[in-house]
Amino acid sequence: VLPGKVTGNGPRYTFDYMGADSAIAVNRLLKERARVSMTPSSHIVVDGASRSLLESIAREVGVTVSTLEPPPSGIPEEPQQPLRAPRVALYQPWTGGNIDEGWTRWVLEQYEFSYTTVHNADLRSGNLRRRFDVIVLPDQSPREIVDGNGGPSIRPEYRGGIGESGVENLQRFVVDGGTLVALGSASNLVVDRFP
Repeated sequence: VLPGKVTGNGPRYTFDYMGADSAIAVNRLLKERARVSMTPSSHIVVDGASRSLLESIAREVGVTVSTLEPPPSGIPEEPQQPLRAPRVALYQPWTGGNIDEGWTRWVLEQYEFSYTTVHNADLRSGNLRRRFDVIVLPDQSPREIVDGNGGPSIRPEYRGGIGESGVENLQRFVVDGGTLVALGSASNLVVDRFP
């Protein structure tokens, strides 16, 4: 990690969004309830964060933060889109472990995204949009996602997959404005089953 620093004195600060390290910085600021927004030119604007918090994040993550100066008279300020921490659900199938789910979980944890692990029953129960903004389906065949594992040696609570009701609930989630991320073969479920 390159050394980061803070220059100037607030109350508003900015840094360039440059990928992974910037994502960690944004996630930490959101967890501390700072007001964070992004401009079309990929600048992060921070209000309501103490200089000591910004110094700590800059030092640990390697971002360079500076005071946001108001634009010269007569020049409008660049528009800003407020950011908030997304409510992420990561689907974890019961079928013998899923390497892609494990790697996806690892990436979310490395970049300090909060997430909720969901299973078949969660996707079958509905009301997904009320609880989540994003649902991630790791790489798995559509048949395994929908039908799961139904062998007689499988405990009843682990049998089956998301079923038709789970597919319908995922469709409703997207229609209601949720973001569905399907990785690898899981994308075939969306291609084949969604209108």
